[in-house]
Order: sequence, then structure tokens, then C-alpha cells
Amino acid sequence: MAGVRSLLGLRRCWYQVSLRSVVTSATKRNNTTELKFDPTRSDGDFTSFGVLPFIQKNINDLLLAKNTPYYDGKPVTNVGPTRDQRSFLSVLGSDYSVVFKGDGTHTGKSFAMATYTLNHALSRVPRHRLLQFHSTVDSIILVPTREMVFQYHQYFSQLTKGLPDNCCPEKLVPTEDDEYEVEFRPLTIEFRTPDSKAFYISSKDGNATDIDSDSVPQILVTTPQQLGTILASPRRAKEVSEAKVICVDETTTLLSTTSISGNDTLLQEGKKKKYMSKLEVCIKQIQSIQFESFQKESQLRLERIERHARRIRDEEISSFNHSSFVMANNNLSITNIESQIISGEPNIGLLKRLIKEKRKVLYKPIQFAFICDKMTPNHMFANMAIANDRSHAITNAITMHERSAHFIRSVEEKVHETYGKYLHTKRQKDIHRFEDPITYYIEAISRFSNDMRKTRRNERRLITVGSGPMDMAKYNHQSQIELSIIEVDRSPVKKNRVVVKDIDINQEYHHLVTETQSLILRRLENELFNLENSQKNFLKSFEPTKITSLLIKKAVTQVNSSKGLLLVVPASSAPDIPELVNTLNTQTSSSSYVHYKIETIQDFQSLQDHFVKEEAANLIISADQLLGRSFPGCTNIIALGLETLYPQLAYSTNALGISGLEHTNGDLFIPFINALDSNVPDITKRFTIVLNHVSKSLDDAKRNQNYKKLAELMIFNDIPRHFHTSRLTKTKDHHILSYEEF
Repeated sequence: MAGVRSLLGLRRCWYQVSLRSVVTSATKRNNTTELKFDPTRSDGDFTSFGVLPFIQKNINDLLLAKNTPYYDGKPVTNVGPTRDQRSFLSVLGSDYSVVFKGDGTHTGKSFAMATYTLNHALSRVPRHRLLQFHSTVDSIILVPTREMVFQYHQYFSQLTKGLPDNCCPEKLVPTEDDEYEVEFRPLTIEFRTPDSKAFYISSKDGNATDIDSDSVPQILVTTPQQLGTILASPRRAKEVSEAKVICVDETTTLLSTTSISGNDTLLQEGKKKKYMSKLEVCIKQIQSIQFESFQKESQLRLERIERHARRIRDEEISSFNHSSFVMANNNLSITNIESQIISGEPNIGLLKRLIKEKRKVLYKPIQFAFICDKMTPNHMFANMAIANDRSHAITNAITMHERSAHFIRSVEEKVHETYGKYLHTKRQKDIHRFEDPITYYIEAISRFSNDMRKTRRNERRLITVGSGPMDMAKYNHQSQIELSIIEVDRSPVKKNRVVVKDIDINQEYHHLVTETQSLILRRLENELFNLENSQKNFLKSFEPTKITSLLIKKAVTQVNSSKGLLLVVPASSAPDIPELVNTLNTQTSSSSYVHYKIETIQDFQSLQDHFVKEEAANLIISADQLLGRSFPGCTNIIALGLETLYPQLAYSTNALGISGLEHTNGDLFIPFINALDSNVPDITKRFTIVLNHVSKSLDDAKRNQNYKKLAELMIFNDIPRHFHTSRLTKTKDHHILSYEEF
């Protein structure tokens, strides 16, 4: 019983915490932001950032080891958040929206997102019963893949352990003594995969594959594709009418490819068939639903007061619709009412009362949280250089106009001068857009639409934080990570042979890197968006080659690893993985291979635990299974095919619809490096890139295009400076193997 009492006490505590968090203390001074929580505080636990003690206990049970860790000689009793989690929770806990640009090193950003949304559901401010028309979804978490839906299920399964049946504040119900008490309802979290399969976590029923059809989840975890399907249902769309929080994980991925795991991330709308991200369409639709719901609720509140006023007065007030008049005029104040009335004979006293009532409840827009990849330093440098180069040329031209302004004699010259200044102002905005395209896009999709601009002053401030670009310094490139690039090509002598050769970055590719660097600099001089356009041209013209068991065996033979090997294939080859696994296991005696087809939570857990096993087989996965995941014990990674390094080709089975991509300048080099387990001591980690040039249709022009793209990848990620490059083949000459050997 003591445990039950403590839980009930916590439940009362949740409501008290929610009341304290209604009014934010965050303010703007001199274009700076004051947060309620200190993100630099490293001595606190999760409760220091507004998280409920009950959730802290479950975090402790999940993360504290059997051997109690110590900090400054004292035992740690509560787990504290990481640096990234502190930043994330500080901004959200201060009532702002956040764009978190992480370096992909698995610092718990997704876990912090789950923690915040659960904390929000358990401490939400209940509404008055008279205003509570129906239960609604409190938070929505959007992810790109089925595996990430399962991952959030794991997070919430741990965080919700031990919750009482009725734990979520729902309504304020008046009592007989003219006070109010809080009515609670069970917590329900819905998980919906890309194929519409749904499962749930409930504080009342535990893990379930189905719940009462009338039960509305407080938290919904799904993909943008499935959210679009949900919003197409009038009943389900009504459930998001009061959504408070929308979180998007792996935002960069969702904007860097036209499809993931066979599910489209784009759609075409309007007469011109303009490409639109499903993420953008869903966010805009939910904003509209939420705003319309607020307007409807405000109208009903005022109409209730007006009806009450009519009932208590003996005489008829008038036929004037007071509530509609107040709702339609946002500039109304108690002092200017009479000047705003054009026709009719309203009751001025009632109008004043309605204006005061309307001001009591301000529109509170949706809070957003986006987790993105951080651009590498060289991507950022290239973008800034391009923008600054163009800006410098325009600035010089405008300066010349200004110097000669007193000589202007004609209207035409004045027009040119004004237009020059306009271009200069526009260029400053374009620089921001090009330096940080993901943040620019997020600002655009989370901004109020035209019909909501009258409430624009209530928009939440969007704050960009993050751990910065990938910290290359933490990798000792002489001992920890070795990078190898090999090319598998057809033998020029015998067609039934393939040649495996090393690509020496420091020697053979030195001239190519220099040539590519000069090419990029010329682009900076010629056209602002040429770099992005050239990337799209590369994606459109790329011809994915079939990944065969022969190719995999060539690559694995060179790596010579029997454990901890991760082979990643592009989406176009994913359907062939089962056959590849069977072929490799039949023909290979020294090592075995396994692939997990993820259809259930148990399959996902097996994938998570793969490298933890003492005698794990080599793992073959598709590129989308790499998203948002760590692989403990992984020391070797082979990326099969150049297409595996670029999101569109890695995650999508074709290159259709590339013109609709919002962001094309990224690559997957850093996610691959981060998948190597840096916690495995005294073992060299190896990342191998395989250029697959076995295809018969691949001519010299296509081959050279791939070489140049690889050179760009080296430049952007500064590979030679940060990573030790090594040869894989044992001889100086090309390593030739025939088909008959296998």
C-alpha cells in the first residue's frame, strides 16, 4: 500500500509541476534568450531540467550499472543527462521550439525526446470540464523507419514502468463546495509502422496490440507517411486538434531522399504538380486543425456567455451577434468599441465582458523539436564560400552605385540603384538559406500560414542548438580508425575475372582531389547553387549496380574479419539480401552471415543485440537500418557501392522525383564512422568503401564521374587529414580473382 500511496502522491505532484510550468520565464533581451534551466549545469540529474521524479527513477533503473558509479568521490544515485540532453531539455522546458543539430554520436537525443513528451503528458494542465469536448493527442513523434518506431517503443516501455492506471491529468471537475478536483485518465501511447500496423503501451493494459477504439493516445509515434493517412480520416484528424508538441527525429534524412524503406517521403500537389515533403504537408495540416479548433472553442465560450446574459435579462439584448463580432475583430479594445461598430445596436457592456473573456485564453501554438545531422565543417565552409563569393560581387556593384549616386540624372538610373539595394538585401537572406538549409527549411514549415498571421506575435521562438560538427579530434587516426577504399572491376583481359585494387588517397588520388577542389572553386565563382544542382545531376544519372555475393566475398576477403563485421548495402539491393546470405553461408566456411528482417519488436531487439553476443555472425543490413542506431562491439564496416554514401541512393530504390529533394548536399560518411564502437579498446576499427564497377553497362565516363564524386566526399569530410588510410590487398599489384574460385 505504501507504494500505491507514493504513486498517488507523485500524481498530485505532477499536477503541481504542470501548474508551475504554465507561465514561462523565458524572455528576450537584446536578441538573446533566457532559459528556465541552465544547459551548462553538469551536476544535476533529469529532475533539474523539469523531469518528474517518477521518470527519473525509471531512467536510473535503465542506465545505472550494478556497480554504482561515482562522481567526485560520491556515489551517483540519479543518472544525469548528457550535454546534448541538457541542451535539448533546457530549450523545450523553457517553452521554446528547438532545432537540435547533433553530431550523430549517440548522445541520447532521441531518448530525451521520449522523456520530454512523456513528462509533458503526465504534467499537462487539465482543462475545465465545460471546455473539454473530447480527448486529444498531446504529442506526436515522427520518424523515418519502422525500426525507429520500435526503438521508441523500447524507450517508452522502460520510462512508463510502474505507472498507476489513471495517471494523466484530463479535466478540472467542479465539486459541491465550489472547488475543483483533477480527473485523470490512463496513459496510452500508440506506435504505428509504415505498413499501418499499430501497437500500444497503456498504463492500464500494459503492452497491447489493440485498445478500445474510443481510447485516444496521448503520444503518437509514427512516420510522416502514416501520419498523412491518419489525418485523412475525419475522426483521427479530430484527435490531433489540440496537439501541443510535434517532434521529428532524423529530419535531415527525411529531407534528403524521396523514399525510405519503399515509402515515399514526397508527394505532388496542385495544378503544377509541385513536389512537397509529406513532413511539411502534415505539419501544416495539423497547424490548421489546431488553430481552427482553438477558434471554434473560443467562439463557443463567448456564445455561452452571451446566451447566459440573454437568459438573466428580462428584455431582449438585441439581435446583434456579440460573440461573432468580438471573434472577427482582433483589434478590439474596451476603449475603442464604439468606433469599430458600423451597424447594429449592440450592448456595450456585454461587448466589454466578451473582450475580457477572449483575452483570458491566448492561442498557444504547437511546440516543435527537430533532431538533425550537423553539417561537416567542410560542407559548411563550401556553402559559406559560395554565398560570400556571390555576396561580395553584388556588394561591390552596389557600392559603386552608391558612390556615383550624386551623379544620377535619370529615372532609369535611380531604378537600377534601388534594384541593386534590393538584391543586396535579398542576398543577405539567401546567405542564411544556403549556409544552413535544413534550419531555413524548418523555419519555413513551422511558420504560421497566411490566414494565421494575426496571431503571429504568439509564435514560439525557434532556437538552434547542438553539439557542433563531428569532433574528429576524439579519433586517434593512427590507431583507432583506418579508412580503406577498394575498387572491384572487371578484368580487362578475361571477362570471367574481376580485379580488386586499392585506391591510395595520398598518392593515386592526390591529383584527382586537387583537380576536384579547383572545380569546386570555379563553381563558387560561376553560380550560387551550382554545387547543389550538380549533386542532383549526379543522382539522376547514377546507375545502381547489382550487389552480388561475389562482390561481397571480395570485400570480406580483403577485410579478413570473422567477427564484428557490418556490411551495408543500398536500398536497391535490399530485396536480394536473403539470397546473398544463403549463398555466402553455403560457400564460406570461415565465417557466417546473418540478416534480420525487421517485422516485429522481437526482430528489432535481435538486431540491437547482435554484436553483444559472444559469437556473433557478420551482419548484413540495408542502409535504412543504420538510422539512429548504435552497434555495440562493431569494429569493421563495409559500405558496398558508392550509392551507399548518399541518402537518396542509399535509402531509395530509384532516382525518380529527385527534383523534389529539399536537401542534397549531405552524405553518410559521418553516420558510418559513428556506427563503429569507439568503446572497444585496443582494436583498430576499419571503415571500407567499395566502388562497384563490375557492371557491364558502366562506361569510362560513368566511372570517372564516380571517381570525382568520391574525391568531393574526401574534400568535404577532410578524410586524409583526420583518418589513417591503408591498403587492403597484400600485394602491390592488383588482386585478381576469377569467378570459378567461388
